[in-house]
Amino acid sequence: MLAPVLLVFFCLRARAGLSPHFLQQPADLVVLLGDEARLSCALGAYSGLVQWTKDGLALGGERDLPGWSRYWISGNAVIGQHDLHIRPVELEDQASYECQATQAGLRSRPAQLHVLVPPEAPQVLGSPSVSLVAGVPANLTCRSHGDARPIPELLWFRDGVRLDGATFYQTLLKDGTTVSVESILTLTPSSHDDGATLVCRARSQALPAGKDTAITLSLQYPPVVTLSAEPQTVQEGEKVSFLCQAMAQPPVTGYR
Repeated sequence: MLAPVLLVFFCLRARAGLSPHFLQQPADLVVLLGDEARLSCALGAYSGLVQWTKDGLALGGERDLPGWSRYWISGNAVIGQHDLHIRPVELEDQASYECQATQAGLRSRPAQLHVLVPPEAPQVLGSPSVSLVAGVPANLTCRSHGDARPIPELLWFRDGVRLDGATFYQTLLKDGTTVSVESILTLTPSSHDDGATLVCRARSQALPAGKDTAITLSLQYPPVVTLSAEPQTVQEGEKVSFLCQAMAQPPVTGYR
């Protein structure tokens, strides 16, 4: 009795192995704007119609996908490969995609395509040169706005060293899609900061290296006066010279 039971068991397994099934299903994908996206799909024991859907909309069963100029299907259909390509990727391509074996009633798990948009170079108010007064607290404002995805972070640097203490703001504009972000750096400059260069950098997952905008600080400060005598020790009746020097911004216009 054991032999017939085993024979029936192996026959059932063999039949089950011949039913259509997925060998590979598409996975979530993150792509940079303008690059190429490839969503993989492979089927076993199936030779019927295969189609892709985008947010539930069927793209068609042809390999070149007429009507979708940037979309096509690649791979050897005989061995069940049906990969969806999109190039160049645009914002409108961000959606949920499924691979479907329609005659077998098979649908893959949905795969989300996320499109990243790198940020533009930020804007620093007053650039390229910002005039400040030594000893007086001041705010430097850096802004980034547009369709960057994800929203970029704004960082401040001086001589390659990141500056702390900036305040970050995010504003959704009236169109409901465009986001404006800004970072405000508060500092109290001194006369030694005159001519210093500060950098505001906008960076995100779409552009890890970031884009920079540099500004130069132009400081106004009152005269710093130094007085010296030559020689410093003299006898009565000898000549002595006094030298008066001053550093100021705007420059000193006269002495008395």
